Amino acid sequence: MGKGDGWQVSPDHTLTITGAKSNTTIWYFGFPVDFTVVDDLNNPFYLQHSVAIATIVTLVATSIFAFIIRRKNQKASNKTVGHKLI
Repeated sequence: MGKGDGWQVSPDHTLTITGAKSNTTIWYFGFPVDFTVVDDLNNPFYLQHSVAIATIVTLVATSIFAFIIRRKNQKASNKTVGHKLI
């Protein structure tokens, strides 16, 4: 159902439904027009990009942790291979 087909949004963001024929559930999530909050422009770089920084730190920490575990498992398997019984 397209905009204007039984409903409209006024300039003050009021939703008006004119052609309701059954019960419905409406969810509305509002975002700034340009996805930029004016106050964010005055914040330092690390606050403006905190989600990206946290994601990168988490990925790096996970990669290092996985590398350490893999390295320990390889060393453990090499020790058991060296002690074969004949």
